[in-house]
Amino acid sequence: MKKTITHITKTLLQNQVWVFGTLLFGVSYIMTQISQQLKGKDYLNWLLMLGILFAPPLILVYFRKELQAYLSPKMYNLLRGALFIIYPTQISFFQLDQTLFDKFGVLNGELKHLPIIPIVASLFLGTEIVLMISEMKQQSKQIKQWLIQVSLTKWMLFFLIIFSLLLTGSSNLLQEKISSLSLLSSIGYFIYYTAQILLIFGSYYIFYYLHHHVIFNQLFRKKGIIYYVFGIVALLLILTPIHNFIISLFSVVHDLKIHPTGFGIGLLSSTNFILPTTILLLSTPFIIVTEWYKQAHTVAELEKEKTNTELHLLKQQINPHFFFNTLNNLYSMSLIGHKETPETIMQLSELMRYVIYKGKEEQVALSEELKYIKDYIQLQKIRLHKNVDFQWEEDLLNPSIQIAPLLFIIQVENAFKHGIEPAEEASFLHIKVKQTADDIQFICHNSVEEKEEKQSPGIGLLNLKKRLAILYPQQHQLENTATQNDFHSTLSIQL
Repeated sequence: MKKTITHITKTLLQNQVWVFGTLLFGVSYIMTQISQQLKGKDYLNWLLMLGILFAPPLILVYFRKELQAYLSPKMYNLLRGALFIIYPTQISFFQLDQTLFDKFGVLNGELKHLPIIPIVASLFLGTEIVLMISEMKQQSKQIKQWLIQVSLTKWMLFFLIIFSLLLTGSSNLLQEKISSLSLLSSIGYFIYYTAQILLIFGSYYIFYYLHHHVIFNQLFRKKGIIYYVFGIVALLLILTPIHNFIISLFSVVHDLKIHPTGFGIGLLSSTNFILPTTILLLSTPFIIVTEWYKQAHTVAELEKEKTNTELHLLKQQINPHFFFNTLNNLYSMSLIGHKETPETIMQLSELMRYVIYKGKEEQVALSEELKYIKDYIQLQKIRLHKNVDFQWEEDLLNPSIQIAPLLFIIQVENAFKHGIEPAEEASFLHIKVKQTADDIQFICHNSVEEKEEKQSPGIGLLNLKKRLAILYPQQHQLENTATQNDFHSTLSIQL
């Protein structure tokens, strides 16, 4: 039993054919309800027929990985387009669907004119595109940004065009009409009717637009549920008759019977209200999700802006007193003509360049960050002229790995400020950097003066904790241990 469950789970995760199979099961069930043929045999007939008709795209999905490995991306996409777009059109053109429907007797009367193939083909194509988008979003941030920029209206227009082409191509009435015409005239009629279908079904976008931007965003948000319900009812009662009257002026609805108004029923018939009502009902959860996403995205942007502002302010607090003190020392060194003055000026210039230019970047190479710390320590040694036991040890697996800049320097600054600068006797500073496949450890161990033990370390470590919380939430660990004679700080960052 356990092996069976494991096998089923693996199949669901690695093969997408079950997703398309679910569509066929759903359509088969709906068609049994519409045709009022509710026996199990009728359901299986629908499932069998749709499975036969859409076997080629199902086979492509089942062997997707093998085909992608064997074919070039261009050839694979051409095959995908042929099976999901061109093939369904050809099914209808050669009336393969009607042959099966007549053989099994599942459609009778006006139900024969239902565009079954265009509907199923549109569902298949839409599902394939959604799955493709999901894969692309996981593989490429650049493609993800492009998909975000593509508006909902453009996607709806794309699907509407495909649906119009499939619906026109699958019409038996159109095929009868153009069977005696020349090829050029047939193409003209095809384009003429496709354009009308595109306008007819595209016009239903106004129901969604008014529902979303007027009734939901204005009435519901500002007045509440009662106004929302009355707004929906008013929209249906006022707009639907006008909309159906305009649609009835199109010749395609009478010639191809692609809309309820084409069957000669009254404009106020309940049948004419089915499609607008369905659109409003189906669009409600979508509108709710869309508005929730917009609100969540706005909140996230505000939080990001707040975080970036706070991070910028924290970076500005990085020990400016060091530069001022160094400049004062440089002034004193220049007055006495100290031989190390030019070298000190150059090192200070490099440090300032790193803070100004590299400090504003999101990430820098680990090797660059460590070089900056070494230069800082060297400048401090020149500036202080103290007897310091300095030790540097590093064990790096990948020196070019990217990290946030100006994190480790705070521990070193803290060591000089509270350990080495106030020291009257010998002092020490031992630094160890260790990188593994999972994390980076920066260990700073320094001596402290007894009189410095109870003094506050200032904003340095507090600054570091805030920046780590922003840059590496739940991905860092900072441990500080103080004794009477030394201070031990270990920062671990998970990669």
